[in-house]
Amino acid sequence: MPFYKRTTTPTLQEVEARLVRANANFVKNQRRFIRNTANRFQTQVNRETPVDTGEFKGKHQIKTRVRSVNDAGFTFSAVHPLSTWIRQGTEAHTITGNPFLVFNKGGRKWVVRQVQHPGTRANNYVERAKNQWLPGTKSGLRKIASDWIKDFVG
Repeated sequence: MPFYKRTTTPTLQEVEARLVRANANFVKNQRRFIRNTANRFQTQVNRETPVDTGEFKGKHQIKTRVRSVNDAGFTFSAVHPLSTWIRQGTEAHTITGNPFLVFNKGGRKWVVRQVQHPGTRANNYVERAKNQWLPGTKSGLRKIASDWIKDFVG
C-alpha cells in the first residue's frame, strides 16, 4: 500500500467551476466584511467623538461599496460644519456680531459687538479611531484571502 495519496489532475472545466465558486464566495464574504468593518469603524469613531451637546456625535456618514473582486471599500465623511475645526483646531481669533452677539452666561444675558476667542487645540478623533480599528481589519482581510484559497483548492 503506497504512503502517498493518489490524485488526479482536474479538467479545465473543473478548475473554471472552482474559480467561479471561489470568486462568488469571495464577493459574498467581502460584502459582509466591508459592512461589518464599516460599522465597527463608525462605532469606534462615535466612541472617540468629543461630546459637548451630543449633536456632533451622530453627524458621520459611511457608505459601503463592493463593485467587483478587486474593488470594495467604504467612505467616511464627517458632515457636521464644525468637524474640520474640531479635527484641526483653530488659532485665537475675533468673533464679530452682525451687529451684535447675544449669549447667556452665569444666568445673565450678554450683548456685545465682538469677543476674542482663545482658539482650540486639535482633536483628531478620526485618526485615533482609525488606529484602534486598523489591526482587526488587517486580520479580517487575511482571513478573506485564506478563505478564497480554501474555496478554490476544495
